[in-house]
Amino acid sequence: MLLLTWTAIAQTSKTPTVNLKKVLTLKPSSYEAGNGATVVWHPGLKRYFTSRAGNAIYPLDLFSAIGRKVSEDGLKTMFDVRGMWYNTMTKKVCMNGYNETGWASYNLNAKGKPEDVRL
Repeated sequence: MLLLTWTAIAQTSKTPTVNLKKVLTLKPSSYEAGNGATVVWHPGLKRYFTSRAGNAIYPLDLFSAIGRKVSEDGLKTMFDVRGMWYNTMTKKVCMNGYNETGWASYNLNAKGKPEDVRL
């Protein structure tokens, strides 16, 4: 039997401090219950997508690179979003849904607005 051991030595030097500053604020459509789920950057469109989790009729908002809202009020997620990401291979905004809903992606129009969901 071979027994290997090693000793972890705690870092004794002072941990560097990083001063962060806010550079962008996104103000999505109000939703009383909260449920903020995701913020996704689409590099091709240079837009942020934000969604709420919990229902396909919850708000979806699009923002410019400087944080200006570019979608109209009333835009819905059209999918029970629980997570969202930009897929670099397909160049699409993809999402996973609640329970057995599965995965989907948005079909975007020429202006980058989601028109429907592809399951």
